[in-house]
Amino acid sequence: GRSPWPWLALLLILLLLAGGGVAAYLLTRPAQATVPSVVGYQLTVAQADVSNAGFRPYVVNEASPQPAGQVIRQSPLGGVRADKGGTVTLTVSSGPRAVSIPSVVQLPQAQAERRLRRAGLKIGQLIGQSSSVIPKGDATRTDPGAGGSVPAGTAVTLYISSGPAPIRVPNTVGDTEAAAKAALAQFTVRTTDQISKTQPAGTVISQSPAGGTAPRNSVVNLVIAKAPTTVSVPNVVGFPWRAARRQLRANGFKVV
Repeated sequence: GRSPWPWLALLLILLLLAGGGVAAYLLTRPAQATVPSVVGYQLTVAQADVSNAGFRPYVVNEASPQPAGQVIRQSPLGGVRADKGGTVTLTVSSGPRAVSIPSVVQLPQAQAERRLRRAGLKIGQLIGQSSSVIPKGDATRTDPGAGGSVPAGTAVTLYISSGPAPIRVPNTVGDTEAAAKAALAQFTVRTTDQISKTQPAGTVISQSPAGGTAPRNSVVNLVIAKAPTTVSVPNVVGFPWRAARRQLRANGFKVV
């Protein structure tokens, strides 16, 4: 039969080649090191740690609620063994994304709050603000104002209309009715008459409210003096008693 030596020689050659390849790989493969954990570090510190461990830092910026400049993710993860000289990707916070403040003027309070929250903002203070134009309970403005750009999550102050501002009510007791109405032109004036023997006819006896402040166009009540009614006294001299009494009573007198 054939000699087995050629096959043994070939097998020996293959084993020698394989062993050489393994040895070459072992001699030339990159050294490995542990990737440092730098999540939560400031970028400059993280880059220094990664470089000192034998890796190349690669930075990716991403909007985040975390403070700007802080590492929020890394790849490979800290603690993993990797080839020295390899890249470690550092995802760094660029701070919250910027959002535009929407206009909420003349929206009911609940609707205004919803619009601000949908825009990525928080409601800070709620402050009442008098307005003769915007109905009570509707939004008048925000601080910062509409159209401004702020970081997402910023708390804005929302101003809500409390209606027209109260104004001073002048006291017109003793004035003529015409003068009182002129002084109270910003209010709705209602008058009633009252007979008075001490106050000149046509002057104000009393007023409600008589001072302080009240909303514009609110009602102010005035009581106006009216002179006592006078009639002529009929001459009943010589009349029979009953006829005289009847005549005087007919003219509005009380007979005693």
